[in-house]
Amino acid sequence: MRRFTSAAVGAALLAALVHGAGCGSGSGPGDLGPRVEPIVLYFDEGSSVITDRGYRDLRLFARQVGVFPAALVLVRGFSDGTGVDVMNEWLAHERAEAAARYLGSLGIDPLRLVVRGVPLAAPSQKGRKPKSQRTNRRVEVTLLP
Repeated sequence: MRRFTSAAVGAALLAALVHGAGCGSGSGPGDLGPRVEPIVLYFDEGSSVITDRGYRDLRLFARQVGVFPAALVLVRGFSDGTGVDVMNEWLAHERAEAAARYLGSLGIDPLRLVVRGVPLAAPSQKGRKPKSQRTNRRVEVTLLP
């Protein structure tokens, strides 16, 4: 899978905004067109196996992304922060890779996929409670303009 630097992703975003392409949210001045909603997949503890619901959400996302053949897809994996840091880093990346592989199998060009593991940098929920940890074991998939 091709890896993009932050600078490359930033340049793609800037170019899309300047040239008016992308995945906006409605109509009106400055509209960027139809919108593809980001999705979030949740994982079991210590696992990078996609759930049935996750597969369904990825299929729906892939169908919607077909409208934007040149747009990049950002796939970011996260972990819950329990256990050893190196394992969390690996797991966050593996979750993102699992989602990206499945998107590739659905026909999205792997060169369009920007895959990142973000183990502890951006928890959606802070804390050590099971609900907080469950929410942090996730992959976020977003269409970049």
